[in-house]
Amino acid sequence: MKYVLLGLLGAIIGAAAACAALVFNPFDDRPHTAGLIAGFGADASGELRLTSGTVLASTHEGRIPAPGLAPSILAEPAIGGVLAELIELNDSTGAPAGYAAHIAVLAERSNLLRGELLVDGHWSVWLPGNGSLFIAEERNLWPLARRVVLPMHYRREDFAGPWTFVATTGPTRSGYGEVIGASGGLAGERGTVMTIPTLERWPRDGLPEHHSELRIAFRRR
Repeated sequence: MKYVLLGLLGAIIGAAAACAALVFNPFDDRPHTAGLIAGFGADASGELRLTSGTVLASTHEGRIPAPGLAPSILAEPAIGGVLAELIELNDSTGAPAGYAAHIAVLAERSNLLRGELLVDGHWSVWLPGNGSLFIAEERNLWPLARRVVLPMHYRREDFAGPWTFVATTGPTRSGYGEVIGASGGLAGERGTVMTIPTLERWPRDGLPEHHSELRIAFRRR
């Protein structure tokens, strides 16, 4: 019995240490949020700021608690870990600007011990009267899980914001997303991309209130 109790105690201590390593992970120290926002587009020829509006349609496995997620038009295990959305976009004044199709896939290279809950995404952005943009982006959602989701789960309390963070971490070496193609009036444009979500509040028994800003900085030609 003594060895059984010692084994259980060891398991409990090990589990507690693992949880502490995840929640207080030194590799997840990301004080660079303000610096990323301030330095974004410093040498750009122009900048476009778009804000997410209504999610018009979505496709997922049916169990993703994504902010503002519309009912899935196709929910099945075969597309587990994949989220596809059709989103309205507004300009910096709040006026309608266009639409975006966004596809996101959980990345197998994620490593929670390094503070990585990575999502690979691609955007097709349509801006009537201006053209279209095609964007590749890597996001790290671990700060959201660490700061919001885990405390909500273990403390059993609502989240009260606002809280803003930079979700984009690549695929460029500078830590930004990338415009990989363009058409129409934007043909030939290239640049970097940054997504900045702001979470206002998230009741445990409901969906979160949030918005995301998509910033696009065009390179000088």
